[in-house]
Amino acid sequence: LKWEELGGYAVLLYGDSEQATRREDCTVISLKHCFVNSTPELDDKAASGGPAYCFEIKLSYAPAAQRDYIWWADSEKGRNDWIHAIEKAALHSNVDNGFTVWQSL
Repeated sequence: LKWEELGGYAVLLYGDSEQATRREDCTVISLKHCFVNSTPELDDKAASGGPAYCFEIKLSYAPAAQRDYIWWADSEKGRNDWIHAIEKAALHSNVDNGFTVWQSL
């Protein structure tokens, strides 16, 4: 996974293998208008490669492009670290982002 700034928005690059080192070899996920959620109901603690803790990235920047990406981390801490890093990158890449901030009055 790699981070890259594209047009003022953070993007997440991922490839199918460790050899995917060029942008052309990767899938590009724009983090513009994304929501990141912990999805413990999809955790697989008996996975063959070790426990897998699930989180998802929901994209909603255009109705036709709406898509969900499901990811797994190897620990709950890892999942929380990923969520925090993605939220931070998306939030700080442009003021026009998909996060809603709720404030109690």
